[in-house]
Amino acid sequence: MKKVVLPFLLTILFSSYVCAEVEVPEIRVDMCGELEVEIAGQKQLGVFFEKIERGKKLGASHDDRIYYEKACRLKSINCDASNPECPDVPEEDKIRELPSEIGEFTELECIDLCDNKITKFPPEFWTLPHLSQLSLGKNGLTRIPPEIGQLKNLKELSLVCNELAVLPKEIENLTNLKKLHLDWNKFVTFPTEIGKLTALMTLTLECNKLETLPSDIGNLVKLSYLDLTGNKLVTLPQEIMQCNLMWLLMDSNNIKSLPEKVIEGIKTIRCVIWPYDPICGY
Repeated sequence: MKKVVLPFLLTILFSSYVCAEVEVPEIRVDMCGELEVEIAGQKQLGVFFEKIERGKKLGASHDDRIYYEKACRLKSINCDASNPECPDVPEEDKIRELPSEIGEFTELECIDLCDNKITKFPPEFWTLPHLSQLSLGKNGLTRIPPEIGQLKNLKELSLVCNELAVLPKEIENLTNLKKLHLDWNKFVTFPTEIGKLTALMTLTLECNKLETLPSDIGNLVKLSYLDLTGNKLVTLPQEIMQCNLMWLLMDSNNIKSLPEKVIEGIKTIRCVIWPYDPICGY
């Protein structure tokens, strides 16, 4: 009898431990009164979607049904593995793939997938109609799918700390984009598609390998913050003064000379970060 009972009890205890190992993430109300969820790693992402699937079914438990209904009203999903408010996510558990069901969260406005290992996205991901903030930083991305152009309501996009050298042409369809962060990538030439983003107000390209800027940058007439720190620029086009610049960061470049129009224009910018150079007299 003892020989039978002991393995049975051990099985129950082990099963309980495995189930308790990965908690279902809590859907909570943020400071603005909107629903958000923080998810730490691929395992917890799986648990999250499993509970939602249970809540969809006829005869679902009250708890699962309520969870599902809340999930349908989510405004923000934070899966940033470096988020200090979340448990440490081991490298082997960082998110590698997203289920197609992500497309069912039609109320989503913000998704943070920073510091994971995602290189492919389900087609449904690019159809979220209200998405306005998207962070895909530090995922080792070498390309961005052209489907990103479908996110017409996107206002802020972060692609920092990846392996990008080009952007898809379709990114020019993001006509509502106000902030674009491309720091710490591998851009050698300025992505010409950016010149079509005329609503852009903030553009950061710190620590790339840019040698020149095109005259098209002058099309960004609303641009007020531009960070070019840590590139290989030798000059700036005079068209840059057509932007509404208030902040211009261009430290750690190879700039030796500037057009006269740029020299005069720089003196009117509120904050310029650039080592002293006799060209500009400061």
